Amino acid sequence: IAVHVRPQSEGLEAAARRVRYEALRRILRPEEVLLTAHHADDQLETVLLALARGAGVKGLSGIAAAQAFGPGRLVRPLLAFTRAELKTWAQHERIAWVEDPSNARVDLDRNFLRAEVAPGLTTRWPAAATNASRSAAHLAEAAQLLNELADADWRALRDGDALRIEGLQALSPSRRRNVLRHWFHLRGARMPSTRKLATLEHTMLSAPSDRAPSIAWDQVIARRYRGALHLEPRPAPLEADCVLDWDGEHPLRLPAELGSLWLRESAQGVALARLQRPLQIRFRVGGECIKPIGAAHHRDLKKLLQEAGIPPWRRGRIPLVYSGNQLVWVGDLWAAETFAAHDEPAVRLVWERSTA
Repeated sequence: IAVHVRPQSEGLEAAARRVRYEALRRILRPEEVLLTAHHADDQLETVLLALARGAGVKGLSGIAAAQAFGPGRLVRPLLAFTRAELKTWAQHERIAWVEDPSNARVDLDRNFLRAEVAPGLTTRWPAAATNASRSAAHLAEAAQLLNELADADWRALRDGDALRIEGLQALSPSRRRNVLRHWFHLRGARMPSTRKLATLEHTMLSAPSDRAPSIAWDQVIARRYRGALHLEPRPAPLEADCVLDWDGEHPLRLPAELGSLWLRESAQGVALARLQRPLQIRFRVGGECIKPIGAAHHRDLKKLLQEAGIPPWRRGRIPLVYSGNQLVWVGDLWAAETFAAHDEPAVRLVWERSTA
């Protein structure tokens, strides 16, 4: 399989590993098992790399012996054997192998360890590679226990996709960081640096209740709102005063990765005949009012959004649908009483949020 490696935020070696596994994952079928020939010396190199980079328990646990992989499993059955033992066996069995030409490049971290560091260690301590594999297995077990504790804490603290600040404050610092790491992973975010994590803890947990601080790293933003800690992708920019015309007959793709809108027939909702085409899609500029269907009087949109618990950073990204100069829909949250259908063809607005 030919692959093209284009490093992103990671280095060349990490990018090559990511692309390699993505290619293998794509061809694996359900219930199939991919076997790779990682051995004890690979494990030693991985643990040394993790030490050099200041990794925690999970990183120091090295290469997993088995794990879920795409629709199947990835298993490494040779971790207990050293490179020398496997080479001797392969030569005895007259098995040929392909040597990656990049193995000679000592400018790559792993190759440097393999060529310059590991030989000295194994000369002094012949069992270093085997012992590193044993230590990695112990650390993998410890990492599993930490993960189980983190999952239990996450379930106790979760508020939808967010975490309750009060519960985080009640945990010890190490237990709090453990559940935060677990939460970051579940939300698809990379771990922030140790310094940024410490800043996040201090800023989010000690801020006054009326403040809404935020901290960004990579492509995510952590925010505090109403006693909860939220983590979301950085939003794509939305142009100020954005206005879109919409015929209402075909799905409309919204800008800034906000998803799509379309109208669906409904037993109740907005009277189709009262909609003036083209409809207009706008976004909040302030001062908007609406009398929702079933409400007693007009309400300020800002107050409605506050009462509904919509975080401030999402309020300006809710599509507002206008017929002429009259507000008809506030996303899929409210429709205007003025346009309510009474024994006539009706539609409701469907807003499919983007999953990007």
